[in-house]
Amino acid sequence: MEARDEIIPGLVDRINQLAAGMVEEVNLVHRTGFGGDGNVDVDFFDAGKTSAGDIALDDAILADLDNIAASFDGNSGDNATALAISALRNKKILDGGSATVGEFYNELLGDIGARSKEAQTMAENHRLFDAQIENRRQSVQGVSLNEEAAQLVLFQRAYQAAARTVSIIDNLLEITINL
Repeated sequence: MEARDEIIPGLVDRINQLAAGMVEEVNLVHRTGFGGDGNVDVDFFDAGKTSAGDIALDDAILADLDNIAASFDGNSGDNATALAISALRNKKILDGGSATVGEFYNELLGDIGARSKEAQTMAENHRLFDAQIENRRQSVQGVSLNEEAAQLVLFQRAYQAAARTVSIIDNLLEITINL
């Protein structure tokens, strides 16, 4: 329940933060470039859809691919804006300007990995605890073969002693009757 109510929503928020940061920064750079038909000030992503679940291209891009602003100066073959968008991966644009996309993503994966390892360790501890309790339960309710063998030997010796006593009494009675 903790994973469902706290951990997973926190991770979704972090992924949404990544998506929102990328939408904002890519759009900032993209608006400064020229499209194939000379258009400027066009968003690449739909600015109203900034979560990881609904991120989408801007309607202008979907309507006409010439609206993709790859050029910085409007000349054909210039790809400076595309390179600037690509360079965003090395710019500290997330966590209030303190992390690059790669750093943010690696931190997120590290957090997920640590939580996963913690969950696996807890599950293994619970399995071992369960096995230990089951062993103790079996030792209390189960039959100990060593104890049963010791009791069997004790009863066998008692039977032998009783049989010998009866045999001696039988011999004494026979001798007494024959006198």
